[in-house]
Amino acid sequence: MLQIVLGGICIVLSLVILAYIGPGILTIILILSVILLVVGIERISVGKAMPSSYRLLRFANIGIGLLIIAFSIVLMQFPVFTSAVLVVLAAIALLVSGISRIIQGISKKALIKLGNYTGAITYLDKALKIDPNYKLALNNKTWALKQLHHS
Repeated sequence: MLQIVLGGICIVLSLVILAYIGPGILTIILILSVILLVVGIERISVGKAMPSSYRLLRFANIGIGLLIIAFSIVLMQFPVFTSAVLVVLAAIALLVSGISRIIQGISKKALIKLGNYTGAITYLDKALKIDPNYKLALNNKTWALKQLHHS
């Protein structure tokens, strides 16, 4: 019964967030900021509670705690900026994921099994258009070109 109640709560909350996306995002940012604030305070407490023989670790914990608290305050003060940063990070993650999936799909084992070096080169060219410095794609393209010329 508890699972059904929790499931219903999740559905209602998700529908509310989807209906009011702006306030939903701001609420999530506020919750994350408060969590970071608590983590920062915890780090400072741990640093102060450490024995004096661990001086470097004490200062590291206190310093990290202060940085986390400062970051959480910035998140609370500038939620629009925080939203933009989260969107950019998500876009970068999707880009990296897409590149890795394209490259993973065109592995050397697949090339050997299929023998379709021209098709593989086409897909590798697409990946290299996205990121010209992607070393795995460059290596696989070089390998596929060598195999194509040996055939």
